[in-house]
Amino acid sequence: MASNFASALKSTTEETITDPEEIFRKQASGKNLWIGQGDILRNWYINRNEKDILIAMDTGMGKTIVGLLIAHSLMNEKKQKIVYLCASKQLVEQTVKEAQDLGINVSSYSSREYLKEFDFHECKAPLVTTYQALFNGKSKFSSDEDIGGIVFDDSHVSGSVLKDSFTLNISKDKPLYTQIANLFTSYFDSQQQDVRYKNILEAKSEEVFILPSFELKNHLETIKQYFTDAKINDDKDMLFSWEYLQDKLDLCLFLINKKRIEIVPPVIPSKFLRYFQDNVSRVYLSATHVGKDYFPKYYGNKIQHYISFPSGESKSKKFIISPKKSKIKIEEDSELREFVYKSLSPYRALIVTPSFNKGKKWKTIDSDNIIETKSNNIIERIEEFKKSDNKKLILANRYDGIDFPGDSCRVLVFDGLPTEGELLNTYFYNQLKINNYIRSEINAKILQGVGRIFRGTDDYGVVILFGNEEVKWVGTPKNKLEFPKRMQIQLNAGNKLNDMIDETNLSELIREILSKDSFLMTAYEQFIDEETKKIEDIETHTDEENNLIEKISLIESHIYTNLWKRDFSQIEALCDDLVDLSKDYDLKINAWHYFISAIALSAIGNNDKSNEYYLKANSLESILPKILIESDQNFTESNSSLVNYFMQKIITTKKEKAIKDLNKQFEYMDDIKYPNKDKKHEIGIEYLGKVLGFKTERPDNSYKTGPDVLWKLSDNKYVILELKANKTTGRYSKKETSQFLDHVEWVKENKNIQNDKDLYKIIIGPLKQINKDANPSKDTWIIELKEFYEYGQKLINALKSSYSPSFNSTRAIEKFIDENNLDWDKAFEKMNKSLAVDLKS
Repeated sequence: MASNFASALKSTTEETITDPEEIFRKQASGKNLWIGQGDILRNWYINRNEKDILIAMDTGMGKTIVGLLIAHSLMNEKKQKIVYLCASKQLVEQTVKEAQDLGINVSSYSSREYLKEFDFHECKAPLVTTYQALFNGKSKFSSDEDIGGIVFDDSHVSGSVLKDSFTLNISKDKPLYTQIANLFTSYFDSQQQDVRYKNILEAKSEEVFILPSFELKNHLETIKQYFTDAKINDDKDMLFSWEYLQDKLDLCLFLINKKRIEIVPPVIPSKFLRYFQDNVSRVYLSATHVGKDYFPKYYGNKIQHYISFPSGESKSKKFIISPKKSKIKIEEDSELREFVYKSLSPYRALIVTPSFNKGKKWKTIDSDNIIETKSNNIIERIEEFKKSDNKKLILANRYDGIDFPGDSCRVLVFDGLPTEGELLNTYFYNQLKINNYIRSEINAKILQGVGRIFRGTDDYGVVILFGNEEVKWVGTPKNKLEFPKRMQIQLNAGNKLNDMIDETNLSELIREILSKDSFLMTAYEQFIDEETKKIEDIETHTDEENNLIEKISLIESHIYTNLWKRDFSQIEALCDDLVDLSKDYDLKINAWHYFISAIALSAIGNNDKSNEYYLKANSLESILPKILIESDQNFTESNSSLVNYFMQKIITTKKEKAIKDLNKQFEYMDDIKYPNKDKKHEIGIEYLGKVLGFKTERPDNSYKTGPDVLWKLSDNKYVILELKANKTTGRYSKKETSQFLDHVEWVKENKNIQNDKDLYKIIIGPLKQINKDANPSKDTWIIELKEFYEYGQKLINALKSSYSPSFNSTRAIEKFIDENNLDWDKAFEKMNKSLAVDLKS
C-alpha cells in the first residue's frame, strides 16, 4: 500500500505554555501535584526573572518534579535549551524514569549516549545529565551558546564537582611529581624547612606544603616543559582538568603531600564558564542547609530569591551517636573499630571515609564481608552490597550521588572529617586552621554523607560518628548552629544516648533503632518535639556578618574570574577591597586573602605590591610561605618577633604607608572611635598580638566558644583576653566571672596546658567592682582597653623612629625596643591593672 506522505504536511499550531502547573496538567494527565509543590512552583513563576533562585526542599518532598517542570517552563518561555543536572549517572536514570512515569518529556545524556537528542536541540525537552558532563574541561556542551537555563538538582554537590573539574592531581608514581618537587628544594633549605620538606617527599610526614607561588613564577617555563614532555594530553586522569589549567598555571596553587601534587586555583573562576554568566537562568534545588557564602564562592553569584518548602521539615529519625563520647572504655582506635564492627555484624552498613587509607583500616577487620569500591567497579560493588544480608560497603571521599533508600541501608558509619580528599582543604583545616572559611563546605559534605541513607520523609536509621575530628566538629557550637535546626536537636538526642552507651549495650541500642522499638521511637519523637519548641533561633552570624561573608566571597570570585579571562583592569582595586573587608571578619582569612591577592598582583605585573602582600600574609600567619627580599641594610634574623616585624616593615614598606596601616589596625582598640564595640576591639587586640609576633586566634569568633582573643607566646604560654570594654554600668557579675573561668578551662583542655602559670588571664574592661558572690581566680587581671590602645601607640611611635638611618642593624632595633620596654612581658608589667579578687566588695 502506498504511503500517504501528504498527510504529514498538515499545519498544526500548539500553544506555548509557560506556567509549570499547566505544563504538568497537560503532560501528566490524570495526576496531581502536592499542595506544597504547587505553592513552590507559583512562587518561582512569579520571581522567575531573577537569575539565581534557591529552592530548599527536604529529601522525599518531590523536588525532582518541581525541577523538571521549571526546566520545561524556562525552555518554553526562553525558547532556548535547558539542562537539568544530577549528581550521578544513576540519578540521571532515576530522574528520567520518574519523568517518564509521569508523562513528562525529557531528553538525557549519560555514558556518552543520548536519549531523544533532537528533542533537546529543538527545545522540545530539557536535557537531564550529570554535573561532570557539563563541567569537565572537554565538555561537549562548552561551545553550545544556546543553553539558556540550568536546574541544579542537589545543588550543594556542584561546588565539589566544579572544584574537581579545575583540579589536576599528579600522583607520586609519576615522574612529574619528583621533577616539580625538586625545583623547590633550595627554597625550603633557605627557610630551614629542609627536613620537613624531605620528610614529605620520603612519605614520612602527613603535612601539606604550598609550593610558594613567587618561586613558581621563576620555574614556570621549566614546569610547562615538564608537562609537554609528559604528554599530559594523552593521560586520561589529567587531560580534562588540564584543558582548564594549561594556560593558567601562574594563577594556580601547587600543593604537595607524600602522595601527590595538587594544582588548583585558590578560588574557582566559575563565571568564566558561560553557564554562570548573566544571560543564563539558574535554579538550585537543595535539601542541604549551607551558609550564605557557599553560592558566591562556588558559583560566582549570590542567591537573589529564596523559596523554602512550606510544609515544614522531614520527620526522618536520625539517631546520631558517638562511641568516643560514650562510656565505652576502649582507647585504641583499632580496637574500637573492631568493637563497633562487631556491634553492627547483623546489618548492612555504609562506611563513609575521607580517604582510601582510612577505609583500609576497616577492611583489615573482615576482608571477606567489607566491600571496597573504586571508580571502575562502584556499580557492581553497590549491587553486591544491596543483595547481601550484612555486608559493609566503604565509600572513600564520596559524600554525594549514591543513595541507599529505605531498607537498602539503615546504618551509616562516618569515619573522618571530610577534609582529606583535597589537599587545599586539608591545608586549611590542619595548618592554617581557618574554620570560618571552610565551614559551609565541610558542613555540606557532612549533611550529604548522612543523607545517603535518609532519602524519605519518614526514614529512620543510625549514624555512628566514629573519629575524634568529626565528633569535635559537629559539637563545636558555631559549626553546629549552621546545621538545620532538626539536625541540631538530633545531635542533642544523640548526646543523651551517648551518656548511656557502654560496652554492654551498644548492640542493644542499634537493634532497638532498627527494629523501630515503639518505646524508643515514641521517646525520640517527644524529645524532638519538646526541644523544637524550646530551641532558640540563634543565628551563627548577625545579618551584618552574613552580608560581609557574602560580599567577601563575591569579590574572591570576581578577582579570579577576571584573572582567568586575563582582564586585569579591576584586579588591584578588587584585591584592596578583599583584604580591607576580611580583616573585619577573621585575621586568618585576612592572611589568606593577602596571599592570594599577592598571586593576583604578581600576575598583572605589580611586583612591588605583590611582594608587600606576600610579606603581609606571612606576618599575619607564619605558616604561609615567606618571600625572600634582599636588602642593603645590615639586618639579620632576631630572636624577638617584634624586632623582626620592624625590620620587615623597614625593608619592604615605605614609612608613611607602614604607619598608616598600623594606625588603621590599632584604631580598633580606640574606645572613643568605637564605643561599645567589643567585636571591633577584638580585631585590634588580635592584630596587636600579630605585630608582637604571636600566633593568635579568636575562638569565640571561630567556634562560638572559648575566649574572645587568644595569643600563643613563643615559650608556649598563652594570653587569654576577654573583652568587656562595653560594660558601662554596674558590677562584674558572678555569671561574667564564671564565663571567664569556663573559657580558661577551654584553653587548658584544647591547648593541653597543665600549669596555670603558663597563662595570662586578662579581662579587658573598666576597673569596676565585682559582686561578692563572684569567684574569679586569684590570677585574673582586669585591665582597661585604653592601656592596650596606648601600648599600640607606643609601638607606632617606635616604628616611626626605626626608619631613622641610625637604626641600620638588628642590634640597634633590639636595643631600642628593650630600652623602651616594648616587648609584651615588660609592657604588661607597666600597665595599670588590678587583680579581680581585689575588686570584690
